[in-house]
Amino acid sequence: MRILRIVALLLIVVSASLASAQTPTPDPATIMQDCIEVLRPERPNETGPDAPTIKIVAPVSGSIVRSSEETFATINFSVETQNFDLPETELDEASERHWHLWLNNGVWAMYYQSEVVGSIPYGTWRVCAVMADAEHIDMGMPDAIMLTVERTESGETIVIPPSAQGIVSPISLIVVAVVTLASVGAGYWVGFRSR
Repeated sequence: MRILRIVALLLIVVSASLASAQTPTPDPATIMQDCIEVLRPERPNETGPDAPTIKIVAPVSGSIVRSSEETFATINFSVETQNFDLPETELDEASERHWHLWLNNGVWAMYYQSEVVGSIPYGTWRVCAVMADAEHIDMGMPDAIMLTVERTESGETIVIPPSAQGIVSPISLIVVAVVTLASVGAGYWVGFRSR
């Protein structure tokens, strides 16, 4: 009798965990502040309408990347810059201007073009993009996004933007409903038998 109550309780806990939502993305203001804090405060940081700027265009903040690659997921990054020209091609590095991709508190990669392919380890990351000069000195204000990289068993790498993450598949709803009904039925049966 006691074991059946424990089983019923476990079924309720499992059904609740299946229905739980993903951890919310941190506040974008915090993400940006964290990126600013890891950069040297004495870096060149122009202000005004002619100041150089960088913006991460893709992937968008809060995206989930799912990949079946072994250690790192291959991700397409795209940035836009204003008042800071990046070379047209990888071979055109005459200006030596580039941008750094930071993961959490460290530089992960440097790129010379605005559209690049990067390899990112699995986990949830604060991704920062910051412009750099020929001496690799970070300059200007960074841009920041939150990015979750998950490993899957098979399939192509896919990027799920935050707008599509709230969509629940019908199969998930059916599984939750069946487990919940089984839990209620088991609880009723245990309660009925204990009378």
